Amino acid sequence: MPRQLIMRRTMDGLTPVDMDGFAELDKITMGKDVRVSVTQSRNIKLHRMYFGAVAHLLRNQNLYTVLDDLHADICIALGHFTIETYRGKPKKRAKSISFAGMDEAAFREFFEGFVKLACERIAPNLPESELNKFLEILDGNSGKLGNRAA
Repeated sequence: MPRQLIMRRTMDGLTPVDMDGFAELDKITMGKDVRVSVTQSRNIKLHRMYFGAVAHLLRNQNLYTVLDDLHADICIALGHFTIETYRGKPKKRAKSISFAGMDEAAFREFFEGFVKLACERIAPNLPESELNKFLEILDGNSGKLGNRAA
C-alpha cells in the first residue's frame, strides 16, 4: 500500500517534516527510483480571499442575491463543473472547491481566472486595479477575518 509523507522543499531537495517521514524515507533503498505524487496543501488565506471577494462582488452587482448562486455560476463559467442529468436534460453543476477536492496549484489557477472573470463579466465597471486593491485589503486583514468570509 502506498505510504504518504509530508515533505518540505529545501535547498537540498524534499525533506520529511517529522520523524515518521524520516523513518519511511530510510526504508527506500539508496539509488532506487520511486513514484511520487505531489499535492501542495491549500492556502487558507487565498481561500478566504476568494470568498471575501465574492461577497464584495455580490454587494456590488444586481444579478445575484445569494452568495452560493454567484459562487456556483463562477465555478461553471471557469469550467469547474460536471454534467448531470436533471429531468432528462443535461445540466451543469458546479464542482466543489473544497480543500480535499482541489490542490493549491489548481486553486491558484481557479483564483486567477476568477479575478479576470470578475472584472470582465460580473462587475465590468469595476477596474481590475480596484479588485486588486480590495484583495490586498483582504490579504492584510486575513488573520482578523477568522474562519468566515469578509
